[in-house]
Amino acid sequence: MRYIFVTGAPGSRWSGYVEDHLYVRDDVDTSDFRQDREYKVDGKIMHRGAYFDSGMEFNNFPESWDLPFDEDSRGVRIIKSHLFAYQLDWLTQFKDPIHIVYRPDQDCFDWWHEAGGWDISYPNYRNYYIDDEGLMSQIKLQNKHILRFVEEQGLEKHNDGKRDYYIWTTTESG
Repeated sequence: MRYIFVTGAPGSRWSGYVEDHLYVRDDVDTSDFRQDREYKVDGKIMHRGAYFDSGMEFNNFPESWDLPFDEDSRGVRIIKSHLFAYQLDWLTQFKDPIHIVYRPDQDCFDWWHEAGGWDISYPNYRNYYIDDEGLMSQIKLQNKHILRFVEEQGLEKHNDGKRDYYIWTTTESG
């Protein structure tokens, strides 16, 4: 396993999921951590590491996935992209696990604003989502694609008290 792909709509609390469930693992490559790739609220990390989306520091294309990591670092690389919600079927070809975080549309929108909204320092949401109307439109569309994939794949729902999440794996990804 080279990567773990993570997706969720803005405000799904997917970054917290990564902190709580993935960055705690010993086998994860965290060489993409830099101070300018952190967003904190009252000292609590809300976003950390590279994000891969249109208009952000890195695009969500395979040729960009290794760019923020140290060349000689080891471990599984966490690749986080909201837009993977539209590419879930395509991602399965890589045979690496896909972690999908879901919360209802309005909960996402409200949490995203509560967590900093347009004023967050990293990553930059303005270039792709533009404004609240664009943000809500994309949250709804991303969640629709997520739920379609989850249903088609028959994925088991998990809940950690903050959000629902699903994990797609193949026998090859372990």
